[in-house]
Amino acid sequence: MNTDTRRRALATPPRPIFDRIDMIQQLPLDESRLLAAVGHPGAPDGAALDVRLARSFLVECAGGPEAALGRRENATTRAYRRDLERLYLWAWYVRGAAVHTLARDDIQDFLGFVQKPPVAWIGIKPAHRFVGRAERRHNPDWRPFRISNRTDAHRTESTREALRRREDYAPAGASMDALRACLRSFFGAIAREGLRDDNPAQVAYRRGGQRLEATIRQPQAFTVGEVEELLATAEEVADQAPSLENERILFVLACYYHLGLRVSELSCELGYRPSMAHFIVAGADADAPFFAVYGKGGKERTIPVSPDMQAALARYRRFRGLAPDYPVDATQEARHWLVPALRGREPITTSAQLRSIIQRVYRLTAARLESRRLALSPGDPAARSLEASVRRLQSATPHWLRHSIITHDLAAGRDPLHVQTDAGHASFETTRRYLHLEDSERQASLAARKRLRRS
Repeated sequence: MNTDTRRRALATPPRPIFDRIDMIQQLPLDESRLLAAVGHPGAPDGAALDVRLARSFLVECAGGPEAALGRRENATTRAYRRDLERLYLWAWYVRGAAVHTLARDDIQDFLGFVQKPPVAWIGIKPAHRFVGRAERRHNPDWRPFRISNRTDAHRTESTREALRRREDYAPAGASMDALRACLRSFFGAIAREGLRDDNPAQVAYRRGGQRLEATIRQPQAFTVGEVEELLATAEEVADQAPSLENERILFVLACYYHLGLRVSELSCELGYRPSMAHFIVAGADADAPFFAVYGKGGKERTIPVSPDMQAALARYRRFRGLAPDYPVDATQEARHWLVPALRGREPITTSAQLRSIIQRVYRLTAARLESRRLALSPGDPAARSLEASVRRLQSATPHWLRHSIITHDLAAGRDPLHVQTDAGHASFETTRRYLHLEDSERQASLAARKRLRRS
């Protein structure tokens, strides 16, 4: 972003982005319409994904899609909406970058900006973000920040005095603590979706100025045995009570593990609606299907479908009355959503809904393993192993499934570059973190290196 553009942004009151939570929930998912819908068609590349991420995060904070449509916002949701809006406006129009790409230094710069925002961004009285009923319009009186009007002197001062007081604007320490908490939670949610590998907001300051350093943790993964238990649980549920809901659980679990998908890549939050047409055949070889996905940063990649995933897909298609085999008619297949909602004809749209499906399998599997553990004597090594698995299932996130298949593929000796491509890692450094090599192993591997001849 050039200096003149940045200067104009600082001198011009920005438009709001986020309306009430029920309006946020109903934002279109199509990228070409999304930025126009929030009134920011000139936002930088990647801004549409930013809005989808905020939409998912705020709706989840509100208690889920149904609660969001109820138009009842809790205090946390209102505060997070305010703080994210400030971050988005700063990132788009001052830094000239998409929010989900911000680095640790950017977050520190934003925290400094919030402590001394430009006067053009500071209001002197409360104002709704949007006005109008039939057609929502930006309120020209709204500002991202506002001076305090708590005292009698403030409430009776002239407009000129209030405008002058903007120069002395300073947020309270508690407000900054709340902002940092919001940023850590938001970027943590993005990291859990697999859209980035770190949480840049971990670099912040606790009360009193103590710096918090960010750390990139090793990916958490299940053992092969634990994944087998998860799949067995989901299959048992589907076998005992056949229904779209239960078959969908088994299929979603299989997709996240066998395809190594990020949670959001089965949702509609990345600008596309996953359908059966995304399973494609490579060339004339009908036995070599791939899954086409639009992932992090809007990048398309294809993932080879393993025999286990092919079996899961065939079962799911058969239950839904579709031909289990390939090749198929892509036009017809596009009509069948991969993860349909249980009511209506639309697909599941949010990551939150998909996470709840996976967490249900985790809970059921943990209960099965705990029951098995209780049948053993406390000193039995098998009981201790089951106890460890139960604890891991209770603390696991859905993203562990993606971590697991990457870890298992590498441990089985699969070509790391193939694993990197399937996972959609932009850098091999990200894939390398899954190797879990100890220093001693790396040192021992030097023995295989050919020694140079000495003259």
